[in-house]
Amino acid sequence: MSATSSADVDKLKKLILHNPFILTLPEVGNHKDEVIPKNVQQFWISCAANDKLLYILAMLKLELVQKKVLIFTNNIDTSFRLKLFLEK
Repeated sequence: MSATSSADVDKLKKLILHNPFILTLPEVGNHKDEVIPKNVQQFWISCAANDKLLYILAMLKLELVQKKVLIFTNNIDTSFRLKLFLEK
């Protein structure tokens, strides 16, 4: 998953994915929130770096996330660390 597209992401997509899904939300000036579908909710939690995995685990265990969720990380290492943590 990538929040942005680049030549590297496109190469990886062609190499690994069979039926990739690309979600593109149009931006209209400063009115981005108006083009996001009403059934999509966005949340942002500010916490210390050391507590991020704990917050994610708590939200999932307490079933605060009822449907599908996207969790963005700022690099591949953090994504892999999150994957290992959730598998454990």
